[in-house]
Amino acid sequence: MGTWDSGPFDNDTAADWCGELDRADPGDRPALIRNALGAAADEEGYLDSDLACEAIAAAAVVAARLPTGQAINSAYAPDFLRSGDRLGLPHDLPTLAVRALDRIMAEDSEWHGLWNDASTDDNPAFDMVGSLRKTLSASPESGSD
Repeated sequence: MGTWDSGPFDNDTAADWCGELDRADPGDRPALIRNALGAAADEEGYLDSDLACEAIAAAAVVAARLPTGQAINSAYAPDFLRSGDRLGLPHDLPTLAVRALDRIMAEDSEWHGLWNDASTDDNPAFDMVGSLRKTLSASPESGSD
């Protein structure tokens, strides 16, 4: 995995996924987001880092669309989002995104292991996931804390 920073779009896998999302027909985008989140949330075995990176990017897209979410301004995010295009998302996606992030932070997640090994006291990647989770959990649709 080529990673250049700790943001949700700051690695090759997430950037590639964002390119797919950007090129997709607007009506297909919610399904691509759901698929990325579901692949991570529903993985019962060892969670591959690529699935985690795609799910984190998808969770960031969902979080940005919430009232308390932060705008996406990463150069690696889908262009249509940075230009302010609307993206109608189903109301259950924040809950699925929280489940995906929880799965990514589990011990049997390659992404978790890589960032755990790469960090000492301060872990900006874990902080980023925690911030996304907090935003997603605050959504009335998430039904979570």
